Amino acid sequence: MISPDTESKISLEIFNIRDLINVCKEYKEYLLIPIVVSVLIAFLYGLLATPIYRANIILSTADEDSQNLSRIANQYSTLARFAGVNIGGIGGSSADKSAINLAILTSRKFIEQHVTERELRPIIFSDSWDEKKNKWINDAKPSALQTYEYVTENIIDYTIDRRTGLIYFTVDWDDPNIAAEWANNIINDLNNHIRQQAIEEIEKNIFFLEQQLKLTTQVNAQSVMFSLIEEQTKNIMLANVREEYAFKIIDPAVRPEMKIKPKRTNILIMGFIVGIFIGFLSVLLRNFYDKELA
Repeated sequence: MISPDTESKISLEIFNIRDLINVCKEYKEYLLIPIVVSVLIAFLYGLLATPIYRANIILSTADEDSQNLSRIANQYSTLARFAGVNIGGIGGSSADKSAINLAILTSRKFIEQHVTERELRPIIFSDSWDEKKNKWINDAKPSALQTYEYVTENIIDYTIDRRTGLIYFTVDWDDPNIAAEWANNIINDLNNHIRQQAIEEIEKNIFFLEQQLKLTTQVNAQSVMFSLIEEQTKNIMLANVREEYAFKIIDPAVRPEMKIKPKRTNILIMGFIVGIFIGFLSVLLRNFYDKELA
């Protein structure tokens, strides 16, 4: 059997629901108008908002040759320490190198260098660029920090598949052709940038070894120096022939066909929900106002 308290609660709930329905019927215009207006605004926003396309590029760590270099480095690591030489960072794990290279990808230095060399700033900040006069409006050129923040927050991103180790790099832009072009260019420039850094470091090592070689007369020490110089020279040769030095491109970016923003269905649903909330609030406030006046 249902207790009297439970019956009274159920009756009260039914009464409250009936009251709410009756109030909504009485002030239906206060409920419907906000819903219609909210849905209409959401529809117009979804219709007029700038479409954004996402270009994807799949990468893997270019570690096949790195592993070979790592084995060479391990063979000569003791000799290198004896000579006081860091052999070009060749020895580190693939995971460590990948993390460092991804950090370079999203670094202010690399992004500023890429944007400057490719002359992308007027395209990224087109609202502030006077194309006819070929100058910034009011000389308000975006700073390197502003460019970095905008690029990292709105344009580029990456995710790592922990199971396969693959890296999914994306570029979002309102022009699908530009999005694909930028994605491929960024990775190509990154590979060139990291390769050049490695070559410069190896060249410093070779220069240091050659200077040490001139200062020593011990045959054993000279033999160590010659061996290290030989290996460093091989490393430069390998770096020069590896175009995909840091990341190997598994699947290059192509022109995306589907836009990722705006998602009109989601926008309409949110507009409808907001409209219902505002509508119910308007009905309750109007009902309260009328009762207070009465």
